[in-house]
Amino acid sequence: MTIGRAAAFAGRDRVAGAVFVAPFTCMPASIVEAQQRPLQEELGIPIITVYYDGKDNSNRDEMVEGLVFQAKQKLETYKKQESEAGAEV
Repeated sequence: MTIGRAAAFAGRDRVAGAVFVAPFTCMPASIVEAQQRPLQEELGIPIITVYYDGKDNSNRDEMVEGLVFQAKQKLETYKKQESEAGAEV
């Protein structure tokens, strides 16, 4: 269900990234994470899995910051494509 939902949202306009949040040591989350790379390549958006164990984690924060940076770049690409398409009409 999680993989399908990410794909459905990515099929809509202006979805520029996805974050899957899961409890630490969750087996279904590990399965979703294994499918993440092919889905990311197919959809063309950054996707990360963040495992949460209730503790602060600077690496987790950096992963989310990296995804936000990539998503902003993707949104800029969408905006550029829209403006170019509007200029052609």
